[in-house]
Amino acid sequence: MPQRTTENASQVWIEWDLEINGTLECPYEMGRHLVVFGNLNAHNVAAAGYMVVMGQLRVPGLYYGVRENFPTMIYGDAEVGTLVTGWNHAFGVHGRASIGLEVADERDGWPNVIETLRAIVNYPADPKNYPNEKIIAHALRAQETHLE
Repeated sequence: MPQRTTENASQVWIEWDLEINGTLECPYEMGRHLVVFGNLNAHNVAAAGYMVVMGQLRVPGLYYGVRENFPTMIYGDAEVGTLVTGWNHAFGVHGRASIGLEVADERDGWPNVIETLRAIVNYPADPKNYPNEKIIAHALRAQETHLE
């Protein structure tokens, strides 16, 4: 089935499934919204904008969510290899959630978030600064040469 996309200055609506063979970045600028009415499959996700998935979410690598005011909402099941959240980012799953490793700044402390990101993407940041989604997405894409 073909994908149909509707986009305006701040929103992207995808009426079918979305398959990303690499890293999906949902940026913060202008309160970017991504709504997928089907399933979303991506190797990695770096999200600071509002994201809604009406179907299932499958991210075998890293899901990095930041910013409290733009949550991630999954209405189906979610399978995530590593979930790292910062700035009180909400990651809500209405179906079954299967998450390998979960690290959240408000629960585990910011130094643990930094150490987890360093282990996954060799993040060289100052532990006092929050890495934004663009920095993490760039680091993840640099590691994607092995993906087909």
